[in-house]
Amino acid sequence: MLKSEIKKFSLEELKELEQYDLQYIALKRLYDRIQNKELFLKLVIINSLLAYQLSMKWEDYWNYFSIYFSKHKIKNLKESFQKFLSKYNKRLLQAKYKRLEKILKFISIINEKKLNLYIQDDKILLKDLVKYMKQKENAKTIVFCIKMFIWAERIIWYEKYPSFDIYIPVDNRIWKISKNKDFWLDIAKQTWYPLLLLDTLFYLSLWWNTENIKNSKLKTKVKKFSKLLKNTIRF
Repeated sequence: MLKSEIKKFSLEELKELEQYDLQYIALKRLYDRIQNKELFLKLVIINSLLAYQLSMKWEDYWNYFSIYFSKHKIKNLKESFQKFLSKYNKRLLQAKYKRLEKILKFISIINEKKLNLYIQDDKILLKDLVKYMKQKENAKTIVFCIKMFIWAERIIWYEKYPSFDIYIPVDNRIWKISKNKDFWLDIAKQTWYPLLLLDTLFYLSLWWNTENIKNSKLKTKVKKFSKLLKNTIRF
C-alpha cells in the first residue's frame, strides 16, 4: 500500500516538494544574499556535518544558520563556526568543536575541481566524507550532508537527483516509520526513487503544515499520503 502510494508521485513532484521544506528555503535565502558559490557549498557541508543533537527544531536551526552567515563577514571558517555553534548549537559543544576541526581538514582539500566532481557524482562526495569523517556510508550526518549539498547545488545552478543507492538519514522521525534498514532499501527498490528524495516526502507528510504547498494538486496528494501514514504508524 505504502509503495503504491509513493509511486503516484512523479520525480518532478518529489523534487518540487523539496522546495517547500523550510530548510531548503533557508539555504536559498542564504545563497541569494552571499552570492558566492564555493563559499556557499562549503558552509552547507560544514553545517550539515554539525547538525546533530540540536536543542531546537531543524527548521529553526537552519534559519538561524542562514541569517547568521548572511550578516557576518567570514574571514576565518573555524572562528565563524565556533561563534555560531556557541550561540545556536550548544549541546555537546566541545565535541562539536573537535568535529569542526576534522571537518575543516576535509574542507581544506576542496577546490573548484573537487566541487565539480561532487556535483557530477555525489558518490564521490560520499566516499570522501566517509574517508575524512571516519564514519560509515549510511551514517545519518553523512547522508544528510549529501542531501543538503544536492539542494545547495540545485539552488545555485545545477539540476540533479540523488544517486539511487545512497541511504536515508535515519533519525527519530524516520524511526517512527521503521527502524529496519531492509524496509527502506526495499522501498527504494520497489519504487525506483532515491531514498534521499523520498526523505522530504515522509518528513513533510508527517511533521509539517501541508497548507504551505502552493501547488494545489500536489498538496492534495501529500495530504492523502499523510493520512495513510498517520493511520498506519504508531506514535
